[in-house]
Amino acid sequence: MSDFEQFSTSIDHLGVIAVICDDIGISDIIDELIGIHHNQTVSCGQATKAMILNMLAIFMRPLYLLSKYLDGKPVHRLIAENLRAKDFTDDVLGRTLDKLYEHDLEAIFLKISSVAFSKYCD
Repeated sequence: MSDFEQFSTSIDHLGVIAVICDDIGISDIIDELIGIHHNQTVSCGQATKAMILNMLAIFMRPLYLLSKYLDGKPVHRLIAENLRAKDFTDDVLGRTLDKLYEHDLEAIFLKISSVAFSKYCD
């Protein structure tokens, strides 16, 4: 057996969704509007992207199981290079949802949807 052990990871449709999120810049838009605290490992934009991936993969999965769902997925490719599945705790997700609510969800949605519209409908 060689020193290089082959392995594969199934990402199903998550790769396509992650690329579309990156193409629109969802994480960057949210981080720009909300800001990033210097102590955050996972930004609000990255946590939102993870929740989008979770919701579009298995509908109605509780958010507290997100880190378990991401375990075994290439989080470093789907969301961000420096992140791992264990970084997406229910506390991180809860704080993200609180910050999104505090910063006017309609304005955030309008910004993201206008970027998506200009990117895909022109």
